[in-house]
Amino acid sequence: MSEWLYEGQHGFRPGYLCESQIVTVCQDMADYLDKGARIDTIIIIISKAFELVPYGRLLKKIAASGLDFKVVVWG
Repeated sequence: MSEWLYEGQHGFRPGYLCESQIVTVCQDMADYLDKGARIDTIIIIISKAFELVPYGRLLKKIAASGLDFKVVVWG
């Protein structure tokens, strides 16, 4: 499954946590500020969006993609 995810994705890859994503973003922002760059940041909380996902349809698409059936059953 990890080959599906962007290399900067945290939270769904072994050894990467949601917390490590926050640390990475904060470090990137600090690095830019140290270089004198200006940055704008928008933080969007999307946890409620997952309540709107049609899981049955999503699982059918995952199953059709050829992903291991154990992953589909787990979902």
